[in-house]
Formats: sequence, structure tokens, C-alpha cells
Amino acid sequence: METKNLVGESVIHKAFGIGVVEKADEKYLEVIFQQGEKKSVFAYPSCFNTFLRLENEELQASLQEDLQQWKKDSNVDHKEALKSRYMKRQQGIRARQIATEERKEQAARRSMELRTSYRREKKEASNE
Repeated sequence: METKNLVGESVIHKAFGIGVVEKADEKYLEVIFQQGEKKSVFAYPSCFNTFLRLENEELQASLQEDLQQWKKDSNVDHKEALKSRYMKRQQGIRARQIATEERKEQAARRSMELRTSYRREKKEASNE
């Protein structure tokens, strides 16, 4: 897609709300947001992967081709898969840590119970 076609188009940002593309080149978009007259610069086309969405659905659909090519070129899908595997491993590690802590607590309680019952038996035996 020609980035020149994006100039003047309305975009929606997750946090900043509605804005208008003021400048565009092959690498960057400059957007002015209505909320507080905030001006921001975004990397093109990666900004449409996470932050921005065009209000014009037809342009958004044609933009998907550029976005897919960018994902392919920058290995985004592979990086997202790696991140997902990393997060699952971290969750597994944390779950094992919690299970280990629980087993330690149970062992400490059993040990305390055994000591208490041993002392009680020893006291009863000495009272006899």
C-alpha cells in the first residue's frame, strides 16, 4: 500500500483515541490525536499490528497485506511463538516452585506434630 494514501485518514489508538494521519512515509506515520492535540510518530506498518487501526475498513483490509509481509520479514510470528513458549515455561516453573513450598510447609507441620506427640508421650511415660 502506498503510505501517501494514509495521509488524512482517521485512525483509532487503544489509549489515545481517534487521530488523523498528518504525514506518512515508507517507515513512519505522524498522527495527531484529538484528545489533547497530542502528536505521535509510529513505525509503519508495525503500529497497525498493536497500536493503531484505520477507521476506513477497506483501507484497513488492504493494509493487512503490508502487515503480513512485515510480520514475515521481521519474524514476528516466530518471536510471538517463542514468547508464548517462554511464558508457559515460566508458569510451569512458578507452579513447581509453589508446589515445592507447599510440600515444605506440609513437612514442617508433620515434623512439628510428630515432635509434639513425641513430647506428649514422653511426658506421659515419665508421669507413670
